[in-house]
Amino acid sequence: MKFKISIILLIFALMAVIPIIAVKTNTLENKNNSSADTGESASSFSAEEENSSAENTEANTEATTLQDAEDNTDKDNEVSTDTEIETSAVNNGASISDNELLKGMIWAKSNAFNREGLKALAVVFNTNIKADKGKIDISNPSEYISESEIKSAHPDDFEKITETAESIIKETENMYLSTDDGNLYFIPVSQCSNGSTLRNDDINMASVASPWDCFSENYSINNECTGISLDGVDYLSENNDYSYILSYYLPNFKINR
Repeated sequence: MKFKISIILLIFALMAVIPIIAVKTNTLENKNNSSADTGESASSFSAEEENSSAENTEANTEATTLQDAEDNTDKDNEVSTDTEIETSAVNNGASISDNELLKGMIWAKSNAFNREGLKALAVVFNTNIKADKGKIDISNPSEYISESEIKSAHPDDFEKITETAESIIKETENMYLSTDDGNLYFIPVSQCSNGSTLRNDDINMASVASPWDCFSENYSINNECTGISLDGVDYLSENNDYSYILSYYLPNFKINR
């Protein structure tokens, strides 16, 4: 009888413990499942975040590339503008007729030389226009002055200066310098030598003495002059005609018409 009662009590005890174990097991499974879900969510969020970051990086890269392209376009436009300005200046120079160019070059020297000196320079200028007028700097007022500029600078003497220039051009019309074999060279012109001009075989220029340049306010031992010394022309023109001046400084050249 006691044995039966013990069996019954053991059964009741087991029945009481089994539900508790089941509850704990379910709770543990739920926690594991929750952790797994949380891990998957975290992994999913991390992947989405990485994708978003990659998209943002790509977008930023595209924006930077676009900005760089715009900056390069702006720089190209700036270079293009500068080129247009330079081309325009060249075109303006090319649009001047040879006669107007020669007149402007004589105007630039009209106040510094007497008539024979201007005639000598007119022959040199006409030679340079024929040889290579692209080397003439029309933006330099010591080389070229336009009609409007000379009129503005000398309104009272404009007509006289113009008449002198036109008469000199007429007297030296079609005159130019060439070597004996007929070659044309652009003849360099300097303000003052250091006492003699320099030899240059490439353009058939001989070295000649120009001692009167030593009395010029422009004189310097460092002066380099090839071809024509303007101060020398001014000095020689006081007692010599234009043909002598040219034959003196350019002994390898002759005057042609």
